[in-house]
Amino acid sequence: MNNGVNNINNQSVIQQPQIINQIPVQQTIPQPVKKKKKFSLLPILLIIIILLIIYIFYINNNYNQTIANIKYNCTPISSTKEKKLDLNSTIVKDLYSKVHTSIREDIANPNMDDNLKLYLAYRQILERDKYDSNCNLFNSTSMEPYTCTVTNNFTPKAFKEETLNKEIVKLFGENANIPLDNIQLSNSCIVGYQYIKERGEFVEGYCNQQNAILFKADKSLKSATSNGNTIILLENVKYKASEKQNIPETLKSGTYKYVFRLDMNYNYILVSKEYQSNY
Repeated sequence: MNNGVNNINNQSVIQQPQIINQIPVQQTIPQPVKKKKKFSLLPILLIIIILLIIYIFYINNNYNQTIANIKYNCTPISSTKEKKLDLNSTIVKDLYSKVHTSIREDIANPNMDDNLKLYLAYRQILERDKYDSNCNLFNSTSMEPYTCTVTNNFTPKAFKEETLNKEIVKLFGENANIPLDNIQLSNSCIVGYQYIKERGEFVEGYCNQQNAILFKADKSLKSATSNGNTIILLENVKYKASEKQNIPETLKSGTYKYVFRLDMNYNYILVSKEYQSNY
C-alpha cells in the first residue's frame, strides 16, 4: 500500500528544468597591435665601414711614407761627418761631368725639367750601345727641324729604350718617373732622337741648321763636400755677352748647387739643382 503511494508520489513529481543565470558577455573589439620598430644596424655598419676605410688609408699612407723614408735614409754610408772633397778626385769629376752643360745647352734649355733630364741621361749612353738603323715610322713634322731620310751621307743611329731607362735610373733613381719622349733641346740642332714606341727605340734625326752663339759662359767648380750619403757640388757661373747683346733672362749668373745622394744601388743620383744669387 505504501509502495503504491510512493509510486504515485514519485510520478507526480515534475522535474523542473534548471535555470542557469546567464551573464551577458560583452564583446570586445580587437585593438590593432602596435608593431615594434625594428632597430636598423645599417647606419652603424656604414659608419663602421667608413671609419675602417679611413683607418686603412691612414695606415697605408703611413706605411708608404715609412718605406720612402727608409729608402731615402738607408744607404751604404752611415757617417754624418761633413768632409771636403778634392775637386780633382774621380768621384767629383764624374758627378760634375754628368750635370755640366755648355752655353749652347743652356740657351736651348736652362731648366732642370723632364726634357733636360732625358737629355742628361742620354749623354751617359756609350757609343757602343748605338747601332745603325732606319727611318721607319719616323715623324719629321713632330720633331722639326729634324728629318730622317737614309742617304749615302746619312744613316740614322738608334738605341733601345731599355738603354735609356737604365741611365735614367742611374742618374735620377728608381723613382724618377720621367716619361719617355723625344730627346731634343728646344728647336736646336744639338741632338735629336725621336722616341718611336712601336719600335721600342730612339731613332736619330738629321739637322743641318747652324745657329751662331753670341754668348759665353765661364763655369768652374767652387767646392765639393760630402755629408753622410750626400755630396754637394757648388758651381760658379758667369754669363757674358758682347756690348751690343743683352743676356737672356733665362741665363742667370751666380752659384748653382747640385745635390747628389747615394741610393741602395750604390749610384749617386741627382736630387736637385738650385740657383743661388751672388748678389
